[in-house]
Order: sequence, then C-alpha cells, then structure tokens
Amino acid sequence: MKEIFARRKLFFRQVERVEFSPVEAKDIVESVNRGFLSSGKVIDKELLLGACNLLRSNIYYINFFASICDSLSKGYIMEPVLMEALSDLLAIHEPSFRAVMSDLTTFQVNLLRAIVDGHTRFSSAEVIRNYSLNSSANVRRLKDALCKKEIITFDEDDNPHIIDPLFEYWVTRTYFCKKNL
Repeated sequence: MKEIFARRKLFFRQVERVEFSPVEAKDIVESVNRGFLSSGKVIDKELLLGACNLLRSNIYYINFFASICDSLSKGYIMEPVLMEALSDLLAIHEPSFRAVMSDLTTFQVNLLRAIVDGHTRFSSAEVIRNYSLNSSANVRRLKDALCKKEIITFDEDDNPHIIDPLFEYWVTRTYFCKKNL
C-alpha cells in the first residue's frame, strides 16, 4: 500500500489516509465467543485471549482461526482443538511463507534472523559479524529491501517489527526452529 499511495503517489490528492484504531483483544474474544455460543459451542475465553495475543488481534487470522476451530469441534472447544487449528492455519499459509523466504537473499534472511533474535542495532560490529551482514552500508540496503517487500516495519524508535503475526510465528518456530515463542 505504501508503494501505491506514498512512493508512486498514484492517487495523489484523490485519497485520504484513514488510521484504524486497533481492535481490543477483549472485544474480539467477546465477539467470537458470542458466535460460538449462538451455534451451541463453548470456548474458554482465556484460551481465545491467548490466540488473540499470539496473532496480535489480527482480525483476518482470528476469523480464519475461529472458523477452523468451529469445523473441528462439536461442543466444547478445548486446548487440543485450538492447537490443531493453529497447526492447520500454519499449514494453509506455509506455502506462501516459504515463497516469501525463497525470494529473500541470504543477507536478507540473515537480517530477518537478527530481528527474530531480538537485535535492534544492526550496524554494530558484533551483529554484522555474527549474522554475516557484510557492512553497515549493506545493513541499510537490507532494511530498505525488507521494508519494501512489506516483511518488516520500523517504529518511531527505529525498532524493527515483523508485520504479519502468523509469518513471525512461523519463521521463528519453523524456519529458524526456535521453540520459545
């Protein structure tokens, strides 16, 4: 979207940016819970809140996740159903996540690994050496490339964030094989 509206300015002075406020996790939980109750199913609100936190209250993923949970259950939706639903959600999106990763250069993957590992100052000699980022000039290009591919974004303090919460979970747990998330 930034490419269309900010960089190329295809609709210059024809559109206005509208900021959506984030939807509170408790509102999502209440809404999903009402949907399950109306179909005669019960889900633990704490488990659903955990799913909201994992998916960073992303409405698309929450709805997809809830529909998978709905199809997997008949009455009470317990933790094993939620885990299976998460597994199914990951399996559905894994081909596109693998395609994203295959489009990255080795340096871009290394920078993404540094982000997943919690680093924020990528131009330090230690990070450049440990993640084979080549040079501080290359780090700038890598950051720009990952931003342009809409994989990461940076906040006002220049801290990186992976945009897609399910991709972040997958890349951490599956691609880089870290089990602490």
